[in-house]
Amino acid sequence: MDPERPAADGVGAAHDAPAAVRARGFAAFFAVAGLFHVVNQIPWPKEPFTPTPARVATEVVMVGAALAVLARPRNAFWPFLVYVTAAWVHGLREVPRVANHWWLTFLMTSALLAYGVAEARRGGSLTRYVERAGPAVRWLLLVGYAFAALAKFNTAFLDPEVSCASRAWVDIGTKWYTWLPTGLFWQNLAIAATLVVEAALPILLLTRWRAPAVVVGAVFHFLISFTPILRVPDFCSLLFATWWLFLPDETMTALARGRRLVPAWSSGRTVALAAASVALIAAVQASVGRLDPGQLFQSMRLTSFSAYGMAWMGAVGLAVASSVRPTGGVPMRLVGRLGVLSMVLVALTAASGLAPYAGLRTRASLAMFSNLRTEDHRPNHLFMPQIYLGDAQLDLVTVIETDLAKVRKETVNGERLTWWELRYRAQEAGHGRLVYQRGDAAPVTVADVAEDASLMAPFAWWETRVHIFRPVDADGVSRCQW
Repeated sequence: MDPERPAADGVGAAHDAPAAVRARGFAAFFAVAGLFHVVNQIPWPKEPFTPTPARVATEVVMVGAALAVLARPRNAFWPFLVYVTAAWVHGLREVPRVANHWWLTFLMTSALLAYGVAEARRGGSLTRYVERAGPAVRWLLLVGYAFAALAKFNTAFLDPEVSCASRAWVDIGTKWYTWLPTGLFWQNLAIAATLVVEAALPILLLTRWRAPAVVVGAVFHFLISFTPILRVPDFCSLLFATWWLFLPDETMTALARGRRLVPAWSSGRTVALAAASVALIAAVQASVGRLDPGQLFQSMRLTSFSAYGMAWMGAVGLAVASSVRPTGGVPMRLVGRLGVLSMVLVALTAASGLAPYAGLRTRASLAMFSNLRTEDHRPNHLFMPQIYLGDAQLDLVTVIETDLAKVRKETVNGERLTWWELRYRAQEAGHGRLVYQRGDAAPVTVADVAEDASLMAPFAWWETRVHIFRPVDADGVSRCQW
């Protein structure tokens, strides 16, 4: 029997067979990623949070199904399928106006939903489900992560004054861990380390070194995610879930053996420990007169992800270290055969990564924290060619004055917007005052955007599903953006 093709649940597989451990782990960690996605998008207490009823309903189903998966991971097929369906609906309502981690999640849940429906007709085995959907999820991660790494090879990312890597290092060293050195050498080291790690990971995940590569990648992303400076534990938790699918059978066996050594562990006791931790945080804050609901909420987010990340890395790291032999060559099932839908989703992921270089979109383009600039005939990538398939990234607007809340927020530091994005925001708001300058033309004053024909001109049917653009630095320097 192929060691990378264990039997499915209900057809002779032991509960602790590698495939069963892999399936239960993936379902649980993907559900946890969903919980972080839901919680970490809440801007409160910094900003008001008024979600729509449809969004609340979708997220309630997501959270409920995710908790059901965690409560009974051995029998989680149906709760996991409900969770995947709710997460897919959540993404469908929002795309393409989503952050990169939501976009990648939507692509993965699209594949998982298709495989889940097919598996439901066969009897609902979680192990068989994850085994068959695994190649699609792995390919989506590999392609998406590769484009995220590719985007960082630009002149601004190499500049310690503006690089996302150096700015993150300085922020962490000055606001949190003041003992960290923050000089120019260390900033350049942070830049170099980011480029090396992110460029190497997609390659290493396809080699016999994929297990240690998972651990290195987890540590790297945890270190840049567990403080609220960047607020990206949602993306890191998604990586934890999908990297799990790259771990070989011997690591799964070691993890199952370790689980048997800790029989006192249970989902209920984990929830009780988490609740006790929250109560302890609240008590400490109250004892020094600093108990504030908003700060408690922030502390819960930070503490929960910190505990989760360290537990995940500790368990996986020990299992990898205890493997008797190095992982063998890459089996075909690791990259796997893809169905038509999966190939379409992988192609769509690649198209998203190429979109900035084609002038089609700069958000949800897998260029997160990259300093990439492709607008205004001033691209900064070191070697990727820039081909403008339209003028959307070339037609820039300076907003002089406005009471459109989202426009004001995105231009507060003098950033420009693309004309397309300004039109979208104006139509989204419906009414509001706007004074803007388009290119080198004279400033235009609009008393009410609803009365301006150029701003209210309808979009083509495909535009709102493809275009989405971030603010553009007015001085041509690409500063750090998500």
